[in-house]
Amino acid sequence: MAGPYVVLRCMGHKSIKLRPGDTVRIGRHHSNDLVLNDGTVSRFHCTIEWDPDEERPWLVDNNSANGVEVDGEEVEGKFLLLGDNQIGVGDFTIVAQLKGAKPLSKRIERSAPATAQALIEDEGETVVRLFSESKRRIKGSFTDAQALERILLQLEDRARTGTLVVRVGGHKTQLVFGQGKLVTIKGYVPEGATGREALKQVLRFPGGSYEFTPDLEPSEEFLDLSVRDFLAEEGDQTMRFQRSPLDE
Repeated sequence: MAGPYVVLRCMGHKSIKLRPGDTVRIGRHHSNDLVLNDGTVSRFHCTIEWDPDEERPWLVDNNSANGVEVDGEEVEGKFLLLGDNQIGVGDFTIVAQLKGAKPLSKRIERSAPATAQALIEDEGETVVRLFSESKRRIKGSFTDAQALERILLQLEDRARTGTLVVRVGGHKTQLVFGQGKLVTIKGYVPEGATGREALKQVLRFPGGSYEFTPDLEPSEEFLDLSVRDFLAEEGDQTMRFQRSPLDE
């Protein structure tokens, strides 16, 4: 059945079609879906993501050096694309045309901050939750290290906040995310590694199951680590950007 989609057009580049559930990454780095190789563009400049539960896609500025504009308006955090928008990324203009969409069923705020500081803590409980994070739990299985890598990248691209519980054999590892950044790694890690070395060990897990929840447990460790930047710094040549199990 035909449904809504967005066509992204940028002069000198192949058009990209975006549907609900899809994500398009834009930046200077070669791993992006739309590569804009120019000094005015950050390596991972911005992302257009369309949650299957939402009626329109969002443009997310990934803390780029030169920012992002939509129809001449500077984006602060996230911006809802309603159709026929002109997106300014460095010296480039990307035209986003919405096709086959019905009118919005409800009024929605077009902009939203990229970060949220408001936390709530239930009395007597150690679990906290961001006000902004209300999406459902997601769970499934992954078959190899590359599939787990794609799950972590999807969480970063979607600026998710919560805990990814990974089970391999009889072991459980918890990766805590805050607005897409890896905050801490707890539970089982091979060789008792911590920090960046712990992430390196986790990215070698051969296969298992995962569950992502919006719950957080306070921790003294605070990595504030971008998985994508970590992979780039480590010179990982296995980075692949097929659809993640999160999209299935």
